[in-house]
Amino acid sequence: MRNKRWSKRQSCVSNPENKTFRALARASLGNISSGISRTILTTEKDLTRANLKLHDAIDTRMADASSTTDGVTATADNVTIYSQFTNETFADVNFLRNSDLSTHKEVYAILAAVTEVIKSRGGTESDVEYFAALMTTLESSSEIGILKATAYLLRLIVMKLPDRVLVAKFCAASKIITTLLIDYANSEEYSFIKSLLGCLHRLLIVQNSTTWGLSSSVHSVEILLGFTVHTKPKIRKMAQSGVITLLKRSHDTCIRACSQFCIKSLGEGGNEQNANCMYVMNLLKEALPYFCVQHIKIIVENLLKIMLKKNAISTALSMEILQSLFLSGRDSNLSAELCNQIVTALYDYRPYENDIQPTLAWLTVMMKGIVCLSIFNNEMGYTSLPRLFSTCMPYFLSKNESILSSTTLALKTVLEECIVPVSEDIAAVFSSECAGHNTPIHKLLRCIESGLKYKYQSSWNYILQIVLLSLKVLGRTCPELFENLMLSICDMYTDFWTPYKKEIENTVATAIKTMGPRRVLGAVSLGLEEPSDCHDFPRSWIIPLLRDNICNTELAYFRDSMLPLAAKMKQKSIQYENDGHELQAKVYKTLYLQIWSLLPGFCTKTTDVVQAFKSIARALGAALTNKELSQIICQAIRLLIQTSCNNDEEKLILKQYAKNYLPILFNFYTESKESSRLYILETIRVYLPLAGKELADDFYAKLRIQLSSDISVQILQSLFDLASVMIRVLDSAAIENLFGYVIHYLKNRDVLVQKKAYKILEEICNCESADARSFISEKVMDIRSLLLDSLSGCSISSKTPRLKCLALICHKLDDLMVLDYVKGVLPEAIWCTKEVSSKTRLAAYALIVEMGKAITRLAGNSEEWIVTFVKLMLPGVTGSPQMISATINSISCVVFEFREILPKTLLDSLVEMMVMVLRSKCREAVKSGLGFVKVIIVTFPRDMVLRYLKMIIHAITDWSSDTKRYFRFKAKILFQRMIRKFGYKTITELVPEDYQKILSNIKKSGDRAKRNKVSRRNRENSDENLKNSFDDLLKDSDDDDIDSTTDGKAKTKRKLKVKEKAAWIKESGNDDGPVDFLDAAISKKILATNPKSFIKKENRGSSKDIFKTTEDGKIIVAETRESPCAPDVNGSISESRICKRKRSEGVASDTLNANNDLTSQASFRSHAFNNPVTKKIKKPNFGIGSEYRSKRAPGDMMTANKYEPYAYIPMNKQTLNKRKRSKLIAQHRGILRATKSSVANARNHEKLKRKKVRGRRKNGGTL
Repeated sequence: MRNKRWSKRQSCVSNPENKTFRALARASLGNISSGISRTILTTEKDLTRANLKLHDAIDTRMADASSTTDGVTATADNVTIYSQFTNETFADVNFLRNSDLSTHKEVYAILAAVTEVIKSRGGTESDVEYFAALMTTLESSSEIGILKATAYLLRLIVMKLPDRVLVAKFCAASKIITTLLIDYANSEEYSFIKSLLGCLHRLLIVQNSTTWGLSSSVHSVEILLGFTVHTKPKIRKMAQSGVITLLKRSHDTCIRACSQFCIKSLGEGGNEQNANCMYVMNLLKEALPYFCVQHIKIIVENLLKIMLKKNAISTALSMEILQSLFLSGRDSNLSAELCNQIVTALYDYRPYENDIQPTLAWLTVMMKGIVCLSIFNNEMGYTSLPRLFSTCMPYFLSKNESILSSTTLALKTVLEECIVPVSEDIAAVFSSECAGHNTPIHKLLRCIESGLKYKYQSSWNYILQIVLLSLKVLGRTCPELFENLMLSICDMYTDFWTPYKKEIENTVATAIKTMGPRRVLGAVSLGLEEPSDCHDFPRSWIIPLLRDNICNTELAYFRDSMLPLAAKMKQKSIQYENDGHELQAKVYKTLYLQIWSLLPGFCTKTTDVVQAFKSIARALGAALTNKELSQIICQAIRLLIQTSCNNDEEKLILKQYAKNYLPILFNFYTESKESSRLYILETIRVYLPLAGKELADDFYAKLRIQLSSDISVQILQSLFDLASVMIRVLDSAAIENLFGYVIHYLKNRDVLVQKKAYKILEEICNCESADARSFISEKVMDIRSLLLDSLSGCSISSKTPRLKCLALICHKLDDLMVLDYVKGVLPEAIWCTKEVSSKTRLAAYALIVEMGKAITRLAGNSEEWIVTFVKLMLPGVTGSPQMISATINSISCVVFEFREILPKTLLDSLVEMMVMVLRSKCREAVKSGLGFVKVIIVTFPRDMVLRYLKMIIHAITDWSSDTKRYFRFKAKILFQRMIRKFGYKTITELVPEDYQKILSNIKKSGDRAKRNKVSRRNRENSDENLKNSFDDLLKDSDDDDIDSTTDGKAKTKRKLKVKEKAAWIKESGNDDGPVDFLDAAISKKILATNPKSFIKKENRGSSKDIFKTTEDGKIIVAETRESPCAPDVNGSISESRICKRKRSEGVASDTLNANNDLTSQASFRSHAFNNPVTKKIKKPNFGIGSEYRSKRAPGDMMTANKYEPYAYIPMNKQTLNKRKRSKLIAQHRGILRATKSSVANARNHEKLKRKKVRGRRKNGGTL
């Protein structure tokens, strides 16, 4: 109220004296007023006798009003009517009864009146009764307020009605609705029209074929189609959505009516300002695929006519319609012939090379069109590729990256989609004798090869991507087609100025994988056999690519070509070495080894093992004894066995040579050094199972003889390694014999011998062969006793295999022996968790987990056994600090592994114990306790850990200052985990004040990381995509932008306001006169992008920086001092006139090929000289004292109005670091020493100078 203020300190009183507004709120909830005045309830209870009498009076008045009117009417000005209706359809309407809007009051009043009428006539408030009453009201009423409210309620009830009711009452209902739509089509009652459109759409969508034959159905569809071009965007979109839904039902009457409407609208769209045409085009984006073939053809013809007018918006819409048509594929009524005709017609609408947005749209439509054509007919799609490629090649001359990438994507897509389905047919054609050189694939590859010409050099990286994909698609089936192409690509690599060497290497690598080395090297020779005085091999870069990419090929090619070539390289190396040419000998020896390094690739998935291996086996055996080639041969043998032995015949071939190769490998292993023979042992491991048990027994018999003899320690270690490899193929008797040898060396003083003995025992326990399993089952108790008794003599390096043996034995024991075994082994396992070796620690944790699994297996995952297992660990807490730490780490491991069956009581006890550990002064124990807390936080659910959070935080925050400093980083990481799981607010409430800064820093760091992650993701998503090019074109053609905004109170009619797009005319360089607009190719000269925007900024300088050109386009270079070189009369460049310059500027000019034409040379030099990247830019030095430095000489200089530049040590905050104190002191002493020395030298120099002056004066005086 005006001029009334709150009393002092009473502005926030919850129970004021004046309760006017609260009384009004209570009245709105419980009062039922008349139509004249509103009764405001007092603070009395709502249910009173006065209120009941008032309610009866209102019921009587409502009955009188319903009986005195035709149908159902209501006047709801300032009236609130309360009705208790039971139909759930109108549940949301019940919330409108307290609204202040007149429309909401009208809706509620109409619903209340209709409900009272239905109840008065004995109705049950069903959907059908409401539908009948509302339709009667809609037909009989003429007031717009009642019509709007009734239409709104009718739309709600129509959605719930059964389909049979709507079919039966379609004619009457559609007549009423269409009549109202026609009457109010040009009005501003948009909500009323939307409600009627929703009702009409619901009526049409449930009709059957019989109803669609009626004229009323066609008339209703025509009315609905008329609203698809309404000026109001929401109404238009609602009508278009309804039409699309009807078209998906695929009824002929609806489809025919819609297609005729679209054809008529497009035919009337001759004027560019016709907005209805654009609205229909938006409808066609989804509706066109459902039309019949004849209508699709007519509409496409109209769209092509519209595109001729070169309006940017209409062209973009037409392209989008065609794209949606092609994307529908077989789901549409499009035929292969019509699709081919559309694609052929679109070639005449190819935009200019630098017209960005139209080009992107055209490329997308052409790509989708040819893919769609390939779906309908693979042959037609395949044969249409050459023309598309030849048409798109000029786009690679563009300077715009979007056009280049879009062209590459389009061509790669059609290659993959159209060539792969017919690749077998193409191979069959080439295998036949009637195949010519003018097939579509020949034309296609010739077009791709033309992209490697010099004029496309700026786009070679994109063209090489297309070459790479074509190799993947056709390289295996038609490798002979790419021979000339590979020669051109490899020649590009030798050019010094080629910046795309990485792309060329990827292309050649793909060719090697698909075509095979025989085809690639047949087309591109390595050039190693050619005589050369400079010993330069320009194609030696192919050898590493061959080594890394050869697979699935013929081993015979290596035998026939590579082996003779390797022999020649070795012969030349020996010859040069004998002549004293060490450098040449080293080069040829390297080539010799590189050629042999190709052998593993030839042995990977070899296709001719049976035919070729016999002829190459002898050469491999001879090379196996060569130390330089042994590793390569062993790798080749392993790959041959693992990847190429797929059947018994291939295995038999390799088995025949096992008796030759394995003795060489055994002898070579015993003679080699320890550090460089693991590959031999791995080869023996792979080859032995293929050799058979008989041969393995023979080898073991010889090994056993050597073990029994007097041998050195080194040979004994080698024999143990060979024995561990042979265990998998030995029988039980041989394994028992080997076990008898091993047990004598488990306590050997030699550390390596003991470790290898444990490894043999580990292999025996881990072997899965039947003989090994039977031996373990018989000797498990002996092995257990042996391992427990040998603990005292076990060395540190042997602990890892020993722990693995203990873990493997744990599974073999009986259930009765598990508990005793765990009691004996558990202390050792806990202690080993603190070993220095990471492998030993991992083996110890694995042993603890295996023992826990063995114990839980006894009781069927019972919680009691887990408690027992943890209790067995607890005595370690009373030991030394290192033992306490190891015990806590082991408990943490058990808690993590068995978290699902861990009882809560045990977890409570463990957490309490860890809180006590965290408060101790032992750093080792505290460190392990923090690890346990981290396991708890990460592993268990939030609600479970929340109980322990307070005591854990108090234990951490109660540390002494020394402990806080030592564990500050670990505590910070732990708090990060807590904040991530429980939230920042929860942790801050539990942390004391001195830790709040740490939490604030953690929160800020986390928020910063999130922001950086979001910004990085936004940058990645901000790249232009071909799929969004249409959206960019239509930025200025949105429906809401086409319609001008209106005033909300006046609600005047919206007027169309189309935003114009500018266009440019491309003029030819010659003087052919004005542009001919009647030319068939005029569409290529009308641009949607300003052509001046493609002029490079570096070329927009002064006119003297740009070369002059002749009439035929050649560049004129004047013979001035600035010009690097000038052409002779014959057009060649004289060597005497080549200017001397730095290599970064002139290396390209000095070594250009003399056969290139003058234009290419001049343009290349102009690019090299004007390229800002090649210029060296001096970066300013912003260091300390930079303002005193001289630009012409080293040292400092005096500057006016500034201090004297005199400082020994710059001021730097890093000098305060205590750890660098001694270094800085020494540096300071050195500076002082040097300064004193220089000062002393200067003084001596001055003394000597004065002495000489005095001497001259003295001599002059005597004269």
